[in-house]
Amino acid sequence: MKTIQMMAKLERGGAQKILISLAENFDGLIISGMGGELFNAVRKNFGDRHIVIKELKREISPIDDILAIFRVREVLKNISKNHNGLILHTHGSKAGVIGALAPAGLKSVRVVHTAHGFAIHPYNSIIVNLVYLWLERLASMFRDLLIFPCETTRMKALMWKIGKEKQYRVVLNGVEIKKKSHSKSRKIIIGTVANFKPQKNPLLWADVVEEVLKRRDVKFVYCGGGPLFDYVRERFRDEKRVILTGWVDNPYTYMKDFSIFFLPSRWEGLPLALLEAMSLGIPPVVSNIDGNAEVVQDGETGFLCPLDDVECYVEKLLYLIDHPLLRSKIGGNAEKVITKRYTMEKMLNGYRDIYKEVAI
Repeated sequence: MKTIQMMAKLERGGAQKILISLAENFDGLIISGMGGELFNAVRKNFGDRHIVIKELKREISPIDDILAIFRVREVLKNISKNHNGLILHTHGSKAGVIGALAPAGLKSVRVVHTAHGFAIHPYNSIIVNLVYLWLERLASMFRDLLIFPCETTRMKALMWKIGKEKQYRVVLNGVEIKKKSHSKSRKIIIGTVANFKPQKNPLLWADVVEEVLKRRDVKFVYCGGGPLFDYVRERFRDEKRVILTGWVDNPYTYMKDFSIFFLPSRWEGLPLALLEAMSLGIPPVVSNIDGNAEVVQDGETGFLCPLDDVECYVEKLLYLIDHPLLRSKIGGNAEKVITKRYTMEKMLNGYRDIYKEVAI
């Protein structure tokens, strides 16, 4: 069966990296809307295997959303003429809904959806959360399988009655295991790889950085871009110990020299940047949420802090700065966890099993 990966917008992020890896490894097609930092690269690398539907947008737009359903349906009908069956694999909330409804009644199409992280969280209004919940429940009525990157996300879906438990499968996110490097710099480097959106909490990141720099002479590096980038850059305009790289094609060039990984996200599924850092033996200090808490054992493979708790983040970072042997021990423990459970090979094998299961 032919696999088709579908996402509304090809921005930089973990879900997009997984989508591209699946399309590459399973010789699949990609359906997306316009725009996003990765759009041009995907267009170049996949050529006619990348199908663009301009009406497919992340934002809610009733007219475009209805048109997108019909456009996707037409694409699926055309592709199915040359294949015995199709697997439409959707990623992200909007593509998940459009992709569930578009093939309704097409017997040659199987639909699976990876819930990289639900858009239902305390930072939305009750009305917005109820709308998202209703849409997720509706879409799950038309899906064959619902896939989760970690057990915590699966439990949320069960609690919120999104789909049926018999539809659920867990395929842990995985990363390529790369060679470690030893930084030539004697200064401690505390690194972050994330976008500058509210989800990743860059404003709280800035608060923590200011407090740590008052007490220790270390360097902070933040790899990523986004809507809050300019604000944070202006805040640290005169601080040479803070480096904001903007978007980089290969964050590994910076990450390999990190002494500590810091990510104070407000909500997550299971962030690839965290797995990549841990795979390099870098001890993490992260928020105590969903997938983070599943992969990080507090005090053993990293440190967890309550949401928006500046004092906790500062305390844990200072503790790791002051205890190099502990950094090494926790980093080693973190590396073992990733190489055992969260590799790219294991993730691809998991999705291969999913595709075999739903194949016609």
